[in-house]
Amino acid sequence: MGQFYRRMGSEVSSWQNGPRLVQHEDADVSAALQAVLESEGVKVHLNARIDSIEQLETNDVFVAAGRTPNTANMGLENVGVALDAHGYVKVDARLKTSMEGVWAAGDIRGGPLFTHTSWDDYRILVSQMAGDGSRTTERIVPYAIFTDPELGRVGMTEREAGESRAKFRVAKFEMKRNGKASEIGEPRGFIKVVLEQGSGKILGAAVLAAEGAELVHMYVDIMNAGASSRVIRDAVHIHPTLAEAVQSAVS
Repeated sequence: MGQFYRRMGSEVSSWQNGPRLVQHEDADVSAALQAVLESEGVKVHLNARIDSIEQLETNDVFVAAGRTPNTANMGLENVGVALDAHGYVKVDARLKTSMEGVWAAGDIRGGPLFTHTSWDDYRILVSQMAGDGSRTTERIVPYAIFTDPELGRVGMTEREAGESRAKFRVAKFEMKRNGKASEIGEPRGFIKVVLEQGSGKILGAAVLAAEGAELVHMYVDIMNAGASSRVIRDAVHIHPTLAEAVQSAVS
């Protein structure tokens, strides 16, 4: 939103209560996103704690304070549906609640609060009620940050891979080296892939690029297939395309 309003001509300042933007991402991704915003004139203030706002000359203030479930007055306790400490409905991997015959799907049951996970919850419910019961919440969930360029993300970050003590290597490709990106005037960003050592399986990927939210799905599909990144490496991709960068990152 800050980037949008800056492009519309507004003066924009962003305050972050931590040492960097999008702290769940790797530091190089956070730094790149901050550089993009600052290059467009967005003023970024880090390690900022805001307790109150007084005498601020501005038109609007956007506050990102997170979300809480609206379950307090639903009477769920009267039918035996348990909630967790944050007010979300407790479910198992098949979305069953503590009450027999009652399931919960979507944001109300917590987990990643995305539209696409809620939609997949529906498929889990159908699997439990009318299928073989095989679909569960043990799944690979990608997400995106719709800046420009976009950040498409899936799986582990480099930091998380290190914390898991997995044997891995990191592959990185700058988008300025991709012909199509340069051709369309979108050379900013990079692709970063965390690969399991030896097998070449994809542990995670960050695609900070034009159409990054689209391009990351190539890694998502390979991860769901349990295949090696060599499948992408050895494929023939059309030239010139942004998809070539997805291949180049693991070549």
